[in-house]
Amino acid sequence: MKQAICRGRYGIIRAEGDQGTGNWKAWKKGMDLIFEAAHDWKQSLNGVDYPWLCWNIDDEWCKLQQKLVALTGWVPVVGKDTNIEKPTILPGSVFVDFNKYFQLPVMQMQFPLEFAFLFAKRLAYWHSDFIASVADMIKFSEIFKKLKDGEMAVTWTLRGLFGFKFRKQNRIFELIGCTTERASREQFELGCGWWRNTHFHPNFNTAKFKKAPYYDHGTGITIWATKFGGKVIDLDPDERRGHASNYLLKNQPKKADHRSKVEDMNEYYDLEEMATNLGISHLLE
Repeated sequence: MKQAICRGRYGIIRAEGDQGTGNWKAWKKGMDLIFEAAHDWKQSLNGVDYPWLCWNIDDEWCKLQQKLVALTGWVPVVGKDTNIEKPTILPGSVFVDFNKYFQLPVMQMQFPLEFAFLFAKRLAYWHSDFIASVADMIKFSEIFKKLKDGEMAVTWTLRGLFGFKFRKQNRIFELIGCTTERASREQFELGCGWWRNTHFHPNFNTAKFKKAPYYDHGTGITIWATKFGGKVIDLDPDERRGHASNYLLKNQPKKADHRSKVEDMNEYYDLEEMATNLGISHLLE
């Protein structure tokens, strides 16, 4: 009997699809295949000193991200979810088929980000629905280039009063940032990386915790930073203004749990209006 498939808040296909979202509880394929695939990823980035991961779930958004990254002197590295068959790869960008070895029905950026130490000396990244002004991109680029091996630049979900009130949600997440080889390796060795359900990581020491940590992405990185002394550089919260999920339009529903992220991006977020407000509309041409 074929297992039922249902879609959750971000279009995640539960059961088969959870593996590709980066979920240690769901992962069934072992580590050897990941190390084999990462060797191939590294070969694809041979000679690229400053790779910046642009995860394509919508081609128009990803093309703009590639152009913004290219302006900073970094190399756009395009990965994709399976909803994109033929992503546009602009001149100077590099495509990496992160799913080639796995053939998963869904793959999110957190999947390869967990193993950055296997294929890059440093790796910048950002959400598929995040864009920034040219000035901010230059600022990000300089921060990322100055990172020492073992450091990260990160954003947090919540700060201030709300971060105190909602402790579980107050964690590092992958809006925009940069990791380095040693930081990524330390996280893997401690079982404290990007994937959700970090307490199922083969290297996670449950004896050090009274209860299982919060399940979601970024919790492991937060534990690495707060419990194990990981070195992080916080990015200014004002830099979130280019995040589509925070760019609320009047016709956006309060809840859209049945919708995928791509559907939300296409219907409720106006890329041209966001780009205009950030002074980068000329890059849409």
